[in-house]
Amino acid sequence: MHSQMTGDSLDDLRRELHHMNLELLELLSRRAALVERVRAVKQARGLPIHAPEREQAMLEELEARNPGPFPHATIRRLFAEIFRA
Repeated sequence: MHSQMTGDSLDDLRRELHHMNLELLELLSRRAALVERVRAVKQARGLPIHAPEREQAMLEELEARNPGPFPHATIRRLFAEIFRA
């Protein structure tokens, strides 16, 4: 018999992580589709595609709303990579 610190089995925790990964993938895909729509509107209006000041503001807001446990620097790196993708 194995001990359970929180009452959750390892299989249950792994299953929950698996579902969460799939949810994250779905959200990232939806975000990418929305970014493509924004890009199309910007192109149609002759606006610059990349707006560094907007990206910086979004990163600052995400950092400010970060509930943890990730450090702010990690949140900044993760979202900066998402923005680049």
